[in-house]
Amino acid sequence: RRQERQPMHTSTLRSFLFLLATLPRLLHAATYYIAPTGNDANSGTSQAQAWKTIGRVNQISAQLQPGDKILFERGGVYRGKLTISSSGTAGNKIEVGAYGTGSQPVLSGSVAVTGWTVHSGNVWKASVAQPVKHVYSNGQMLTIARYPNTGWLRNDLGTATSLQDAGLTQGSGYWTGATLVIRTTNWSYDTARVTAHTGTTLTHTSTGNNIGDDNWGYFLRNKLSELDAPGEWFYD
Repeated sequence: RRQERQPMHTSTLRSFLFLLATLPRLLHAATYYIAPTGNDANSGTSQAQAWKTIGRVNQISAQLQPGDKILFERGGVYRGKLTISSSGTAGNKIEVGAYGTGSQPVLSGSVAVTGWTVHSGNVWKASVAQPVKHVYSNGQMLTIARYPNTGWLRNDLGTATSLQDAGLTQGSGYWTGATLVIRTTNWSYDTARVTAHTGTTLTHTSTGNNIGDDNWGYFLRNKLSELDAPGEWFYD
């Protein structure tokens, strides 16, 4: 007996075509694992083959597909900047998360400093390979050595490149090379480098604002001899 073929319903056909279109993306979704005990030479696609660093993740960030996951093992600290340079979709995101037990993983932009030796007294020093903007200890941001340790000094008369303060008592030259942080307008603070110090006058790189006799506040920082309080730091 001849059997008649029944036509496929339009809505069924659309669903079928949609499934075929999305199937490659669903099959491609991958999960990448990163752990403190991992190895960047691993495949990264299982906990047993976890990578070790953020840098290794960044190497494949442009190849990430919608639905992919990046999971950091809990309890670990991972240093560097995580860059995701590809995009997921509203319904199929690229996810960054965690796996394992313990505290949440920490992604830190800081670089661990090692090799500390005594400079003098309770002042320690170490070499670093890049300029220093901030220093942290036990997760707390420390204060760069400054004068005064708290509060502000006051400008008596200044220009865009100089400042006079009768309250300065240090000998000429003492503040040369230090950093000056000064309020120069109602809405801004500027940072300048002191290029000369004579008596009560500081000459510095230009702030672009002539402060005249405005009694703006300022302080000086990043001078080794002002490293006089616990938790302060100085960078040469």
